[in-house]
Amino acid sequence: QQEAEQLEREISQLRTGDHDASYEAEAPEAARLRRLLRAELGLSAEQVPFLCTTLQIPDESWQDAVEGVLGNYRFSLLVPPEHYDEAMRLYRERRHQDNLHGVGLPDVERILNRPDLTGSLRGNLAGLSSQVQTQHPGVRAFVDLLLGNVALCDTLDELREHRTAVTRECFLRRNYSTSHMNPRVYRRWFIGERAVPRQIEQRQARLEEIRAELLTCQDK
Repeated sequence: QQEAEQLEREISQLRTGDHDASYEAEAPEAARLRRLLRAELGLSAEQVPFLCTTLQIPDESWQDAVEGVLGNYRFSLLVPPEHYDEAMRLYRERRHQDNLHGVGLPDVERILNRPDLTGSLRGNLAGLSSQVQTQHPGVRAFVDLLLGNVALCDTLDELREHRTAVTRECFLRRNYSTSHMNPRVYRRWFIGERAVPRQIEQRQARLEEIRAELLTCQDK
């Protein structure tokens, strides 16, 4: 019953445009650090976005693969370069007290200062990063760093020809070892305009399961 009430609250929040509920549920550490950075450094919500909110995936057939390979990187926090040192100092001071482990703060300034990491800014998109769009130059370079070496494959046979690659079915090959990614990660979309409708749909499905379970219990 408690889970059902929580799901109903989250569905209501998502429908009214309040997306914080989904981040609190999926990435609570990142949500806590974001609140801390905003409060202590006086930053607006727009100045500390989650990485996933700056991305788009035009081809839906690759969305599962992008979401799965990025995984927790989706909830990395972007901070203005002039506040990066302050943000890291605060992160270090409060990491244990506020349980902030595992949250990434991409050093966009350093990435942009590395010519070898900014090929995508010249239109040289490669691998899985070619399936991701963003208007943020620093994010473009960071995503290319994460996904640019992940080759796109249509079949398992093709996958074997690469050291690092992925299929639309979410078979991922890294260092010549192939595995299937966890559906609990890649089916929870957080990127682009399709994400919120998918999150609402999944919560509604779980809500129906709970209601069915309750009815079954009542009938016994």
